[in-house]
Amino acid sequence: MIRKKNLRYVDILLLVSFVGVAVFGLFVLYSATRVEVLSLEQYFNRQIVWWVVAVVVSLFFLFLPPRVFYAMAPLLYGLSIVLLMMVLVVGRGPAKRWLYIGSFGFQPSEYAKLALIFLTARIMSDKRFNPNRLSSIAFVFLFAMVQMILVVLEPDLGTSVAYPVLTTGMLLYAGLSWQWLLVIASPLLAMVLSFHWLMRLVFVVIFLFFLRKLLRAEFWEKLVIVIVVLGFLFSSPLVWNSLKDYQRQRILSFINPEADPLGAGWHTLQSRIAIGSGMWSGKGYLEGTQKKLAFLPQQHTDFVFSVLGEELGFVGSMFFLLLYSLMLYRMLKLSFRVRNQFSAFVIAGSIVYFVFHLFLNVGMATGMLPVVGIPLPFMSYGGSCLVFALCLVVFAVNAGARWYEY
Repeated sequence: MIRKKNLRYVDILLLVSFVGVAVFGLFVLYSATRVEVLSLEQYFNRQIVWWVVAVVVSLFFLFLPPRVFYAMAPLLYGLSIVLLMMVLVVGRGPAKRWLYIGSFGFQPSEYAKLALIFLTARIMSDKRFNPNRLSSIAFVFLFAMVQMILVVLEPDLGTSVAYPVLTTGMLLYAGLSWQWLLVIASPLLAMVLSFHWLMRLVFVVIFLFFLRKLLRAEFWEKLVIVIVVLGFLFSSPLVWNSLKDYQRQRILSFINPEADPLGAGWHTLQSRIAIGSGMWSGKGYLEGTQKKLAFLPQQHTDFVFSVLGEELGFVGSMFFLLLYSLMLYRMLKLSFRVRNQFSAFVIAGSIVYFVFHLFLNVGMATGMLPVVGIPLPFMSYGGSCLVFALCLVVFAVNAGARWYEY
């Protein structure tokens, strides 16, 4: 439990910026649900209830010392695997992504992110862990890939990307070199460049040169890397064909949304129109026309940032992003200040979590990234994301107040 002497170490700027983000998000969500033709008011009322639940759950992350979560990390991860497997059997919803107890439902995939952060932080805080050794990298990625595969099977391709991204970001914080970062990114590059034989050939030549001249690794490590990357390179067409039709359409509509403006490209085009029409100062709070006429899809979840851009314009959007950035900056400062390595890695993983969601959601709303269904924490409607996002912020506050503890 946090004692009185710990209170003087609480990061006030972190608390102020977080409260600003949370209040701002609630105001925007309130506006996004005020659409007569859609009857979305219930979602705002539910979000208030979820805030109460989130505050209650986060109290454990506020009062329990970090060493408790260090000890519980394997258990938390094991529970996430059980829940993800249960989703495949008894999951409900449009894509079987939710578990329900009566009328209460949540997404285990959101909880799995938190569990992965804690387990990865425990592994990386071990003095024997080397972020620039293949065995260490493969070990932490193993846990991320298990979760990723289970989420892909739901199917939820957008969320599944979060797990390797979280691990990669935490490895960078641990000291991952740029050479090993390229190794981690090479399977993705191989898949992107594999659809033309000339690009495939160029990639293989450059990659083999990189392995030979720039990467410091044992021969067996390089051999394993070559086998894995070539596997991704030549299996890409199979992966593409295994995607659902709507997943392929989302990728193609990102490249050229005008090709199907009333179908796959509708989300991107309407979101661009909403944000662009807001211009500098916006149309005014509650006055968004794209929102009122229900042209803007999923405006209370995936495209809530579009409501912000339309009604408060560039100025309002930048103010929100600056508040968010201040919150993440203060968390980063805390990660370098705390003496407990486990706490530092958890905070670093939390920052990666928020940056991932913020980058993808805003990129999706502005048309810079494909539509993948990623919520914006503290603004989008959704209880699971809210609960576990709040837990991560509260853990950072708790760890910061105990910065002197090992």
